[in-house]
Amino acid sequence: MPEVLLRPNVRAIYAGMMIPGAIAIVGLSIALGPWQAESWLRTVGLILAALGGVMVVTLVRQSRQPRIAYEAGHLLLYLRSGAPIRLPIKYVQCAFLGAGSTQLPGPSGRQIRTANLVMRLDEKAIDWIEVPVKSALGRWSEGYITIHGAWCEPLTLDLVQHLNQRLHDLAQPSRAACAPDTTEKH
Repeated sequence: MPEVLLRPNVRAIYAGMMIPGAIAIVGLSIALGPWQAESWLRTVGLILAALGGVMVVTLVRQSRQPRIAYEAGHLLLYLRSGAPIRLPIKYVQCAFLGAGSTQLPGPSGRQIRTANLVMRLDEKAIDWIEVPVKSALGRWSEGYITIHGAWCEPLTLDLVQHLNQRLHDLAQPSRAACAPDTTEKH
């Protein structure tokens, strides 16, 4: 089981469940209501209920999926649909707080600024300089991974320091395996 290093923003995900949940409830009330609805109306109700239910289940899955996890020498980055991106831990140098605009509109249409988590990769990670990710969740460009703070747990200095310490601890066996053996042999 992977070790979770950064969780998603479950408050935003739960808030996003409200509309699909309402659609499912309305669909069920149409399909199973006490009135004798026509068959086409019941079909529409069942379709709405199914669509709302699928969206709620998808969001529940998203709430349980971390943004960053660790497993067997790799960071698992959940920044796009499907399987996570498996980045070898040896290429991660550090994480730090950044700031940027969210993709959520603020008052008067202005962009809202939020804290972001930025991870710098080693220059030797040539294959990892640019990786396509879902733009709503972050950006991976020029050897930097930016995770938008609106879509992960609240970012604090303590959290980033803990993440850096954990990344350092996890990378030690990996870096030791790559280092040349300098011990004397008798």
